[in-house]
Amino acid sequence: MPTFEPNVPQDACPKCGVIIRVGDWPFCGVSGHGKAGGTVIDDSIPGGQWIENLGHEPMLFYSKRAIIEEADRRGLRLRDQWAGPGDTQLTNWAAGIDAQTLANAQALVSRGTRETEAEVRCETYQGSVRDIKALSEVA
Repeated sequence: MPTFEPNVPQDACPKCGVIIRVGDWPFCGVSGHGKAGGTVIDDSIPGGQWIENLGHEPMLFYSKRAIIEEADRRGLRLRDQWAGPGDTQLTNWAAGIDAQTLANAQALVSRGTRETEAEVRCETYQGSVRDIKALSEVA
């Protein structure tokens, strides 16, 4: 049963009846109610970052937003793009996946898992360094 405190703005969740106060997560679900934990992602670049390929001269930027704005101003876009058959860094995702790669993936998936512990071999050495030295001298 929800409890009410006087002079505190309150609202109850229509699904579960929990009292929702300012700063609480207002939605029922996997995480339930409680204090909201929002995160702020900083846009600044401490010390700055030199970008050498936006123009003829290197430029120093102190935020990611400033880099994007300068690229927009120059009609450029920041992205990776497949450069053609000689590109060794990126894959042409637009071409799709070849038949051999699909066959390899199917072979890996169809292997399944080990069904018995007898198939798993796990050994633990019980001894000391002195024993290992003695064994290596014999061999």
